[in-house]
Amino acid sequence: MKLRWEHNFLDKSGTAKFEPELAWFWVDGLTPRATVFLRHGFYQPLNFGGRRVYERWWYLAGLWHAAPGLSVGPSVALRDEFWNSSTQYRTAAPAGVGYRALYRSVVAGLTVVGRWR
Repeated sequence: MKLRWEHNFLDKSGTAKFEPELAWFWVDGLTPRATVFLRHGFYQPLNFGGRRVYERWWYLAGLWHAAPGLSVGPSVALRDEFWNSSTQYRTAAPAGVGYRALYRSVVAGLTVVGRWR
């Protein structure tokens, strides 16, 4: 479980990020060979927004431990981001005018991890 708190110094907003993860490790003796993980992340606004969760991620990724100091692997994620009217928008807009929208995207990536001792 990964827990993080983020603070945006520009608009003073805070976010709590919860990311439980299930990982599988392939180990040959004491030598790591590969790692595959599935992670679900959901982000909760602490002092903004009109929803309990404003962003949700599902990750599937893997790492192949190519050498003692190098790991590489692909990742794919499904991201849901929820947008809704802010307090400032509702104050400036005509009465009863607001919006709610879901933005869904697929994010592909490549991870490279280098370790130096």
